[in-house]
Amino acid sequence: MFLEWCKKRRIDIVFVGEAWVDKKGTGTQSHPSFTLGSKVEKGKRMMVYWRKKMDGAVKVIKEDKRLALVEVWGHKLGGIYVDGKLSGGAWKAWLESLNEADCLVGDWNAHNQAWDPLNEDDTRGKDMEEWMVEKGFEIGGKYDGPTWERIVNGRRQQSQIDLFVSRGPKNWQNIKSDKFLSDHWAIMADIDWNGKLEEVVREKIDWDILGGELRMAEEEEEKGDFHWYKELEGNTPYEKLKLLRQACCSTMRITEKSKRWWDEELSEQLKITRDARRGKGSNRSLDQAARIKRWKMEKDKMRTLVREKKKECWQAFCEENGEKDPWEIGKWAKDPWHLKATMGDLTDITGVPLKTDNEKKNGLIRDHFGWRNEGRKVNEIEEERERYLKLTGISQEKMEKLVRKPLAGTSNKSAPEPDGIGYKLIKRVLDLELGRELIREVAENLVNGIIPKEWQHSKVVMIPKPGKDHSKTKGWRPINLINCIGKVGEKVVANRLQEPGLLHRHQFGSVKGRSATEAALRVVMRAQRCMAAEGAVGWNFWDVKGGFQNVREEYVIRELEKSEEGKKWIPWVKEFFQAREFELEWDGKVRGKGKTNIGAPQGSPLSPVIFLIWMAPIITKMEEALKNRWPTFDLELPSYVDDLHLGVSI
Repeated sequence: MFLEWCKKRRIDIVFVGEAWVDKKGTGTQSHPSFTLGSKVEKGKRMMVYWRKKMDGAVKVIKEDKRLALVEVWGHKLGGIYVDGKLSGGAWKAWLESLNEADCLVGDWNAHNQAWDPLNEDDTRGKDMEEWMVEKGFEIGGKYDGPTWERIVNGRRQQSQIDLFVSRGPKNWQNIKSDKFLSDHWAIMADIDWNGKLEEVVREKIDWDILGGELRMAEEEEEKGDFHWYKELEGNTPYEKLKLLRQACCSTMRITEKSKRWWDEELSEQLKITRDARRGKGSNRSLDQAARIKRWKMEKDKMRTLVREKKKECWQAFCEENGEKDPWEIGKWAKDPWHLKATMGDLTDITGVPLKTDNEKKNGLIRDHFGWRNEGRKVNEIEEERERYLKLTGISQEKMEKLVRKPLAGTSNKSAPEPDGIGYKLIKRVLDLELGRELIREVAENLVNGIIPKEWQHSKVVMIPKPGKDHSKTKGWRPINLINCIGKVGEKVVANRLQEPGLLHRHQFGSVKGRSATEAALRVVMRAQRCMAAEGAVGWNFWDVKGGFQNVREEYVIRELEKSEEGKKWIPWVKEFFQAREFELEWDGKVRGKGKTNIGAPQGSPLSPVIFLIWMAPIITKMEEALKNRWPTFDLELPSYVDDLHLGVSI
């Protein structure tokens, strides 16, 4: 009867749950229009049928009493049936076998909209739903009305117990349900295999797995046992940390439906809410009533936080882009992750058309970075190291303290490219032997004036400049994502080079104790004093074109030689200026590699200070020339990184 119902609705593949096979191993297994693809055996709870016209196109690749997995036209579909016999966490191991499926239909208590937290089956169903979503599946829509109902003692009970989940490059459509016989319901869906979703696959750290590893290390080290650190793979602390991160990674699939506003705070609140519902962690000691109260409170907090994050994300984008280009808001709403291809054919600065990815890559590198034939070559600096070792005059112990200090002010949200190690991970291991050895490694390289080549690798992501012509290479902005371990060392050098008086007295920005507010306040107060004395004030503003890209190593070294502290860091600065290699990415994909030996790299905490050192004698000469030209004028030439301001009072 059910298969006749499917035939009328032109359903091609049917997964049947519940008891279609009786205790003797018999039952309704044949139909003139459908082929039974499952083995007939006692206790069978999941069976698969397909229309006979599809014989040869469908192949059963895996099945057991509660599972059927088939392949059709190169895609894998699964049917599942779960009941209370899969107690505890056993269902997780069982469901691992479904990881290869593109789509799943099944019968479990996962879609129950009003599940009872006191009912064990309900709770397990919710756990399963969450687990499946974490594995990359998407829940296939919410249905109108219940998919299950029955009458017990004259009282109608209803819920939604069936599920349809999918993942991969496809769209599911028209998810609906229909009642069939007493308390049995059917769930149906159309699968559009050609309607592909744009998708980007990225790695992310599973902080729960990493947390378990670090707790194990903490327990051992409290007992004076350092086997955990010694047994980590890798020859250096940096290599050990990199391999530890790889071992604790999971895959994140970003599609058009992914949440742009989701962040670590929401992930943490979601974990707290789940623990409250399951009675884990600090909730173990609570009685049933207190646990339900705690769970409801955390659930409300989660909902409020989600609303706030959505609002903040949308408002921030509107404020940043709305006035410049109102149409950009509509584009962002349709594609918040920028998954759809946005870079078309380009033209370089000489007018040459660039059509292929390789042509675009070479044109972007040439126009944005460049290469000086007379500059350093890749690996050239290694030949000079022996002449410069240990000139800083700072002990290993003091250097380790200097390395730890800037870490306190770093953001956990800094991009961890290109090796995946961010400041958050570094801070998590800082109090362990791994963290202590990592600090020693960074400090030792600073003492010896060495920058490991891998610490200078970076990834450059090209993004379209708002309001610019995106058919030209200069209409795209390079965002440089630099190795965070390397940046820790660069922060130390940046702090030390601000001390010996290498900067111009009126340089602001990227200088300790000289903020943009102070610069603005200074010029305004000078103007107010002059005008109060019935004088005249003139202002002019310039921007240094090319900025960091115009910095030359030889001029910076010449300035460093003017102070004792500067001389100590010449070997390290020479390493900093060595030719760098990077990956180039746009539209979510790495398109190739490039190299440059021009200027100071964008994104480095040291580059602004290096730029200021290079600019200091230039600003001094400009001031002298202006004062010689107008000796009676009160002149000042303050600057904020690469922005110059000329203030004239008469």
